[in-house]
Amino acid sequence: MKKLIWLVFFLFIFGCLSLNKNPQNLDLSKQNISLNEKNLPNKECLNDEDCACGKHIYTRQCYFGPKELVDISDQCPDFCTGIANQFEIKCINYTCMQVKKTTKSFCKDLCGDGVCQEIVCLAEGCPCAENKNTCPNDCK
Repeated sequence: MKKLIWLVFFLFIFGCLSLNKNPQNLDLSKQNISLNEKNLPNKECLNDEDCACGKHIYTRQCYFGPKELVDISDQCPDFCTGIANQFEIKCINYTCMQVKKTTKSFCKDLCGDGVCQEIVCLAEGCPCAENKNTCPNDCK
């Protein structure tokens, strides 16, 4: 009985060690993938263009990561960009990450110029409105 248990144990271990890392037998060389250049998996990306969001090519679940693993033709909009379109996928420290989009300010921050900008226009490029709380140096 002990021999049978050991035999099953070793078969299980050797079976796990010989798992195919490419289950669909994809020829990665035909996909023009330079894995050595990127040194994956230590580095997922070198720049933002190396990252993508969509369905994972193996699991078919919503995923962001190296573009080689993403089917961008099958999108997950709420997952990728957020319901309010507030997220984007960036390469940060060689890792694809989902980050909140930085919003461009429509007004110019002139706090510290010595003039309290209390009444301002609302067009792009106008000074940001200042008050005692937002710019105590200029507004006293």
